[in-house]
Amino acid sequence: RYDNASTDGSGDICADYAARYPQQIRHVRQAQNIGAFENMKMALADCTTPYFSILGSHDQLTAGYSLPLLATLEKDAGLSLACGSIQHIDESGTHLKKRTTAYWINDTQALPPLARVDAFVRKLRDCFAFYGVFRTDALRRAWHAEASLGFDRIVLIRTAAQGKVVYVPESVFLARDFVTSRKSEDDRTRHVRELALVPAAKSNFQRNHS
Repeated sequence: RYDNASTDGSGDICADYAARYPQQIRHVRQAQNIGAFENMKMALADCTTPYFSILGSHDQLTAGYSLPLLATLEKDAGLSLACGSIQHIDESGTHLKKRTTAYWINDTQALPPLARVDAFVRKLRDCFAFYGVFRTDALRRAWHAEASLGFDRIVLIRTAAQGKVVYVPESVFLARDFVTSRKSEDDRTRHVRELALVPAAKSNFQRNHS
């Protein structure tokens, strides 16, 4: 677990698990907040396993979430990413009405790389597939060197160029929506501040140029 100088107590929880399960868990704490991009980049650079997954401390995984994804990846070396369904939850963990499925992703597997990328550009709505399980080598090749708003969208499209992507509906990721405690405008301002970017018109964001 790469702890970006967290202040919510999650670092203490992970340090405790790492002490109890030293063969399975390693806890790395940054001396100061270096931004999500740099923290993820460091974790990917240090990864020694064939698969890699990203998870924010506020989201949750259902029991056995990664097992169907890993099993599917093991069956097909041409897959670069396996992702599941997204169930949105609120601050208390209550399921919201919003649930994201992506059956269209499986229709892209028979396409050549350029057509597959075109499908992702046209059909990718939210970017929660970013929290699936990547093949580590494919993610390294797909990594975007510049921190930017819409970074997850860029990486997903580039991952589709590296190999096939599969949707496994039985794996369910719980994405937390801060429906009462945050405003989308505040999140956008925070993201800009973290990236040290000058506020820009939405049409100028890197994700739209990619």
